[in-house]
Amino acid sequence: MRRNWRYSSRGRDVLDEAAIYIAQARAAFHELGALAPLASLQAIELYCMLRRGQAARAAAAASAFVRRLDEVEGAAPDLRLRLLLAVVLGEAGEHQQALDLLKTTVQQMQHRGYRVFLASACLYGAYLAGRCNNAALRDAWLRTGWAVAEEERCRFLPMLPVEALKDVAVAALRAGIKAEAVGRILPRHLDEEAVEMFQDVSERSIARSAGAGSAVAWRCRCGGRLSGIAHLAQGSQRDGAPDR
Repeated sequence: MRRNWRYSSRGRDVLDEAAIYIAQARAAFHELGALAPLASLQAIELYCMLRRGQAARAAAAASAFVRRLDEVEGAAPDLRLRLLLAVVLGEAGEHQQALDLLKTTVQQMQHRGYRVFLASACLYGAYLAGRCNNAALRDAWLRTGWAVAEEERCRFLPMLPVEALKDVAVAALRAGIKAEAVGRILPRHLDEEAVEMFQDVSERSIARSAGAGSAVAWRCRCGGRLSGIAHLAQGSQRDGAPDR
């Protein structure tokens, strides 16, 4: 299912402003013959296309563009671009294709020492693996992603869509995986009202899947951490720019 992207007038203004800067940068890079920066711009353009509601076009272009990246970037590619393209594919509904791209991307990130973007890639991959009914990969990447986020003391996960974050946060809390990292990161992505709504939805989801008794037990174990997240949100928003 392709996501129906909706965004505010402020979101449209940001995309319009981005389009202006991208056009200016594209002209400069063309003049210089700088192929690698041009590739970065194209990946960003595809993401903007997705956000404008052109999911099918963005996914088709991303599929073709992935094959060109190795040729353009050479031996030391910017793996953040692969993550961004995986997000474009995944949010456009191409879950398996996005997951396949992330399998190689995560391996390369681990080999080259990526950390924060590795956490984002693993957690988005865990979200996609759930959509593709790959339980083993979902569990492995869920644990790896939150472990890296905890080790790096992340307060923000770049490129990770909010729906994916909520999915892997619920899964982490249910499994007792690095709940401290969840408490630090959620306020950076969700506002106070959304965090409270997320807590309520999480508890109802667990009650449906495992019974009311399990939901009560889960609230006792993890609810305290989530109940403090709404208060953390205000403080986090005053802290300034997110890490890394």
